[in-house]
Amino acid sequence: MKRFKFRFAAVEKVRKAREDEALRRLAEARRTHATAVYELEAVVAERNRALDRRDVLSARGETLSIVDVGLESHFISTVRYRIHRHQMAVARAARGIEKALRILLLARRDLMVMDRIREKDVAAFRAERKKWEMKQMDEVASLRFGARKESILDEESGGAA
Repeated sequence: MKRFKFRFAAVEKVRKAREDEALRRLAEARRTHATAVYELEAVVAERNRALDRRDVLSARGETLSIVDVGLESHFISTVRYRIHRHQMAVARAARGIEKALRILLLARRDLMVMDRIREKDVAAFRAERKKWEMKQMDEVASLRFGARKESILDEESGGAA
């Protein structure tokens, strides 16, 4: 009897490749998110340093020129804008992770369907193989029985003659 060959092997191979691609894209999305979070933390730290610097300047009690105060305020507002942009990038990256995860789950579900079909086909193949083996054993047994019966008849006819 032939060996088992899955009838949807090509489809299963394609679905496995899709799952691998989805895993790769999920890892890439997570890497992008981690980078965005790191950059956001760096900008927040920069803003905190600027606020501390402004507090130190005001705590000294020295008179500051309007230009210095204006420059520092402008810098802080620019950093706040950058923080907002980085927060948006983090949110965008989080949505990318969710999308990649959904695609991965769909790919895994499709692959699991193929696994269930494979299991059913293997079970059917094993049942068919067992049936074939039983048939072979029955044929061997009937041939042996027939050979024994002929030898008994030959002995009876040969001994009577």
